[in-house]
Amino acid sequence: MEKDDRPKPEPNGDSLEFWEGIKSHQILVQKCSSCGLLRFYPRILCPKCLSDQFNWIPCSGKGRIYSYTTIYRPPLPAFAEFVPYTIALIDLEEGIRILSQVEGNPDSIAIGVRVSVTFEDFWKKIALPKFRLADQ
Repeated sequence: MEKDDRPKPEPNGDSLEFWEGIKSHQILVQKCSSCGLLRFYPRILCPKCLSDQFNWIPCSGKGRIYSYTTIYRPPLPAFAEFVPYTIALIDLEEGIRILSQVEGNPDSIAIGVRVSVTFEDFWKKIALPKFRLADQ
């Protein structure tokens, strides 16, 4: 196994359950127990009603590209072997937006294109959510 120097996520109290879900290959988001709002990124209070009561629910992992950019120059040497790669804002079917990498030919990626989640088992006990074009 080659050394991977890419930065690694650092789960904390608010995001630990999210990263445990990703490790199990599912996207978990918080659902407010008071008003029902789904929220991502994980946080202690609901931004709508300020309740601190919530449950974690799984998402389908299906959505559409809201916006994207393709990276041609690596921001760090650890990313050099991965360029070009595409980072996108994904609107999931459940109504939340998540930032992630979209795998595939950058010329095939466009706003509004359907995508579905895939997972990269990344480093020891960490996985990363990524997306691929739904037709692939």
